[in-house]
Amino acid sequence: MKTVTLDILNDKAMNLLKELELLKLVRVRRQTSTGKELKKDLIAKYKGAMTPQSVIGK
Repeated sequence: MKTVTLDILNDKAMNLLKELELLKLVRVRRQTSTGKELKKDLIAKYKGAMTPQSVIGK
């Protein structure tokens, strides 16, 4: 089994994918964002939020 990510540009394509799923040729998983995208979003959100602290004696 192989996994691919598709960008659906037209609703007709989604209908075709649903038909392929009914024929048990593919499985459609609806996911809003991938882990990589989420990680990038979090990095961008918090980048520079904390400044480096100096270590004061132990």
